[in-house]
Amino acid sequence: MNLNFESIPKFVVNLDRRPDRLEHITNEMGYMGWEWVRFSGVDTNSYMGITKSTLEIIKIAKERNYPRVMIIEDDACFMPYAKSLLAEIENEHPNLEFGVFNLAPTLNRLVRRYSGSNLLLDLTNLPPAAPDARGIYAANMIIYDESVYDKMFDISMTPFMGSGNYLALDDFTFQHVMCCYQSYSPIIPIAPQMQGISDISDGYYNNWYLQTYNWNVHSQVKIPNEFLDWSNVQEMKKNKEHKEFHYVS
Repeated sequence: MNLNFESIPKFVVNLDRRPDRLEHITNEMGYMGWEWVRFSGVDTNSYMGITKSTLEIIKIAKERNYPRVMIIEDDACFMPYAKSLLAEIENEHPNLEFGVFNLAPTLNRLVRRYSGSNLLLDLTNLPPAAPDARGIYAANMIIYDESVYDKMFDISMTPFMGSGNYLALDDFTFQHVMCCYQSYSPIIPIAPQMQGISDISDGYYNNWYLQTYNWNVHSQVKIPNEFLDWSNVQEMKKNKEHKEFHYVS
């Protein structure tokens, strides 16, 4: 299948009570020049909201025979090198097959480059990790291939702590999907989460710092310093800057 990020149908999950987030993601998607559809998120005031929203979108993708679908949370923030890096991936891997392509995971354990590629991390064949190492989480921007659509509904069979809820979406994907279907992320993240109020806990979190810091701890390839500062990145995009990406081993 030809890899073209721009042509993949895109759904943005946004809660009706968060018009501020809708304004944010509208600006972010405009920066990329991508067309997208808003999906009114399932509002559970818990982690189950994004889980149920994702399953509903996958149902739509199946009904419409989309071979792939990109699901985006409304707090995603594109890096200024996003367009350049995605174009490089398309050029290097025009027929890339995958189960899941996570554009900005939170890395909680060691990962390594995909063999034979300067532009991809391998999220399936992982190096040894400490017994207490956590997984590869975050679902702020993921492409699901049709090969995993049906598998995603198995999440309903994973009760979490006897509460009647499922495993969190990213935990299920790490434990039951990425391990079984070859999956990737870009060599550095495309769109980490913004800092701000969580719809899950109502607490304030600096997810931007968490995701970029963890990346540089657990990946062989580090995010350049100029992209670690939230304010600096936002200023670049305000000035409509698009940075070229060049892999350096």
